[in-house]
Amino acid sequence: MEKSASQNGPSQGPYERRGGLLDFLSAQARRRPVKEVALASGLDPRTVKNLRAGERGISLERLVEWCARDPQFAAAFAEHIGVLRPGEAEIAGALTMAVNAYVRRQK
Repeated sequence: MEKSASQNGPSQGPYERRGGLLDFLSAQARRRPVKEVALASGLDPRTVKNLRAGERGISLERLVEWCARDPQFAAAFAEHIGVLRPGEAEIAGALTMAVNAYVRRQK
């Protein structure tokens, strides 16, 4: 007899099948210096090291802060969760940085 989805536990959606949030955050943290991630996210360096090792996640507040302070990370995150199509993240990050620089010069 086949078990229902509720008896098997929650089903894995496409997000879980292609790599979870912790895997993504760990990979992004490893691509940047610890100090850079700490400054952008508001995390302390020890927490960043744990994040890089995949031993710890971050709060939504810190995730939003990291996105707000690091346009390249924000674009990669948007691509990871499906807001941007693959390959669009680099363009979106670069465009965000250019617009921010323009706005700062106009002040």
